[in-house]
Amino acid sequence: METYAILTLGNQLNLFDDLYHIAQELKYKAPQINWIVGEEKILQSDNKYVAQLCIKVPIAQLEAAKYLYSLIIDSKENEFLHNQVIRVLEENLAYLARFCSIPVEYQDVEECLSKLSTILSELYTIATQLPKGINLHLNRTEDEAYEPFPRTWFVNMPHYEKKVQQIQENICFIFNKNAKFNLISEEENSLFTAGMVFQTYQSFHDQEGWGIRLVETLKLIHHLKHLLEKKDEPAEHSTKERATLWIKELIANADLLEKHKVIDYEQLTLFEFDDQNLFSFPLMGFADEPSIYVQPTMDGIQFGYHSIYWEGHEPIPTLMKKQLLSWESLASLPHEQQEEQVVEVLLKTITSRKRQYQTCQFCGEKVSPEHLFNKKTCHGCATEHFGVVY
Repeated sequence: METYAILTLGNQLNLFDDLYHIAQELKYKAPQINWIVGEEKILQSDNKYVAQLCIKVPIAQLEAAKYLYSLIIDSKENEFLHNQVIRVLEENLAYLARFCSIPVEYQDVEECLSKLSTILSELYTIATQLPKGINLHLNRTEDEAYEPFPRTWFVNMPHYEKKVQQIQENICFIFNKNAKFNLISEEENSLFTAGMVFQTYQSFHDQEGWGIRLVETLKLIHHLKHLLEKKDEPAEHSTKERATLWIKELIANADLLEKHKVIDYEQLTLFEFDDQNLFSFPLMGFADEPSIYVQPTMDGIQFGYHSIYWEGHEPIPTLMKKQLLSWESLASLPHEQQEEQVVEVLLKTITSRKRQYQTCQFCGEKVSPEHLFNKKTCHGCATEHFGVVY
């Protein structure tokens, strides 16, 4: 059974004709709300009940009904808050349109993609602050396809044409979904604004809305940046070849494969500990460039990565062990195959560490698990979007 609430009415609206007129206007503006005109006993400040004509609405719809009713009788207490979010949204969309109107040469593509990612992330943050508003009939016609920038926005990129085209189509979609809700003139119209807030909110949160397209675009940008970085990296500097050269140097200059050179760490005191036998290999160009380490021990060559653990709010550096290549397994191999075996295990450790990184749903950056709030959100964005304090 539906539970109803009574809207508070002024004495000047006690006449049935006044109430009926207002209820008819409310029903036209928001037909999904069950507006009822009737007579109820109203509890006065002196704890006495007085029979009074009133408008009743279901409790589940009370918040929206109160806001719309206040606008109908010219009380605009909520109008400015809603307008502020809409204005900021419009300003950011206008900035995005200007940014996308300037052709980008190939050498500037990576910088442009980074800026575009920042703009879209900010746009997403603003849109999540949209109030639900009221479902009004706006009587607006659908605008034609909105083209805020030319199709030659990214030039000379035939290898990535499909991804660039999808990014452009998504941005066009975002503009098109928002353009039809822009204010017609500077003249304030509270009812129109209320309807625009609702429509903008719905068009962002809908399953096929521009919020989904915005997230898809951030993913496309991140993937395209990754492809560009991978292609632009010279073959001689690929991870595999850099790792091979690095291991060769360690074997030649640091006697990596010489077991008799290994320090017996178990016999050292805390103050005698020396990390000279710890060798680190940074993953240049990947995320925050984490380091993989190689360390000869009494049992064999140990592989792992540099990490941190949290002691309260304090990050403490630590080493995470992943694999061990025993001296016995190496002793049975010729020198050349020993070298290949070390490189192979190092590459497996690198791959394992890379797979731990997740892409943040807001900033689009790859983040290590030590700096993730959950599988989709980094610490920084958790603070910004969810108010998490570290």
